[in-house]
Amino acid sequence: MIEKNAFRGCIKLKSVAIGDNSQLTTIGDYAFYECSSLASIIIPNSVITIGIYAFSDCSSLKEVIFSEDSKLTLIDFRVFSGCSSLTTIVIPNSVTEIGDYAFFGCTALSSIIIPESVTTMGSKVFQKCTSLTIYCEALSQPSGWMYDWNYSNCPVEWGIQNLEISK
Repeated sequence: MIEKNAFRGCIKLKSVAIGDNSQLTTIGDYAFYECSSLASIIIPNSVITIGIYAFSDCSSLKEVIFSEDSKLTLIDFRVFSGCSSLTTIVIPNSVTEIGDYAFFGCTALSSIIIPESVTTMGSKVFQKCTSLTIYCEALSQPSGWMYDWNYSNCPVEWGIQNLEISK
């Protein structure tokens, strides 16, 4: 486990790579909050929980890579909010829920792929994502998605399959 607040405010931390052979299951609340130099993170398949605000306000974070066989089921409240340099992200197929404001203020985010497995979507998930196009595998908005999930009215393409985003 990476404990709550473990690296909070470590402004010189530039990258984090946790091997796939790791036994890390939990990244705690605020674990990397305000790590303003953090540019990339690789999240291994062993991680099943990422706490609230875990990577929030990591203003240099450009790349988040999830293991292909990820076990993560929830991208929680404000996990990536304020990551203003994040450009693309592919949500793992294991994720079933994206929490409120998860990507709030990710102003450089240009594309995101949301797998069909996401049946619950919180409120204002993409608010202030001014450059974003959302690609959804679902044919239409699932009933478990909040009415204001796309508060900023980003363009959405439904029924997208096998799309790969180039970095």
